[in-house]
Parts: sequence; C-alpha cells; structure tokens
Amino acid sequence: QSRSSAASDVYKRQVFTLMMCLVRNLRRGDQRQNPFISGFTSGLAMFFESPERRVELIKIALPRATEIAYNLGLRRKILPNIKNWDIWVFCLGIGILMSLIHSKPESLKPGILKVLLFFYQR
Repeated sequence: QSRSSAASDVYKRQVFTLMMCLVRNLRRGDQRQNPFISGFTSGLAMFFESPERRVELIKIALPRATEIAYNLGLRRKILPNIKNWDIWVFCLGIGILMSLIHSKPESLKPGILKVLLFFYQR
C-alpha cells in the first residue's frame, strides 16, 4: 500500500541528475533554464506515487519551496526583506505537520508521528 519514501526520494534525485545531464548535453552547455526544465521533468515522478502520498509530499515540500522562492526573490530584488522570514516559514511547516496529524496521521512516518505526538498530544 505505501511505498518506501527513501526509494522514492532516491529515484527522484537520480531522475533529476539524469535530466540535468541530458538537458545540458542537448542544449550544449549550462544555461539558466536547465535546472527548471530538469526539475519539472523529474517532478513528473510524482505521478508514480499513490494519490494519498502525493498530498503528503506536497505538504512537506511546500515550506522549502516557499523559502527557495522567497530567497530567489530577495536576490533578484523583486521581494522586500521581511524581518524574521525564517520564523514564518517554520510556522508554515509546523502548521502543515499539525494539519497532517489531525487529518491523516497514518500518512506520516511512524518516527515523525511519535515525536510530534510526544510534544503535541491530541
């Protein structure tokens, strides 16, 4: 029923590395769009996950994706520097974990669930 997260993660990283090399060779060198193309194509590996697991993976990846997008916006001077931004991203991540504990506790790994329930008993 549930697939190994480690195997899935390794697969996605290998697909990204393979796509990065393939795109680099097809486009004859490093260009700014290469990581975006490789990331998009390796993201298609999500279709191999079960639908329940996809939601969990998206919720777990959302805080990191938000942090990356904000830092990119800061470097390009598109977004303003928000004081204590890292605290807001941490709050977003904890909020997502709390929603998973209350809505689908079986979707979390047992180790993570035990630690979270130790601190936040229902």
